[in-house]
Amino acid sequence: MMALESTREEEIFLKLKSSESSVAYDGLLQIRSNIAKTKEGCKTLRENNVLKDLVNLLHKPNEKILDLTLSVLGNCCLDSDCRNEVSISPYVLLKSFKNGRS
Repeated sequence: MMALESTREEEIFLKLKSSESSVAYDGLLQIRSNIAKTKEGCKTLRENNVLKDLVNLLHKPNEKILDLTLSVLGNCCLDSDCRNEVSISPYVLLKSFKNGRS
């Protein structure tokens, strides 16, 4: 059963890398609804390097994706390990502000 869950999560995580906004949004919805609600779920995101993908989504010019991404990151950043990982690469966030997005 664990392998099936892991495969399902991997499929969800891959959606975040899609060039289609609707696919990325669907992945975000699934992450927020099923994974990022718990400390263990946020740990899963961190261990699978999904936090980097989430931060990269902040560059998408889509308000719905931006709102959902910030929601997931906010939940995950309540955990100190996740917060530290996100803050290790602040250049990604600063780059958004330098390009005129705030």
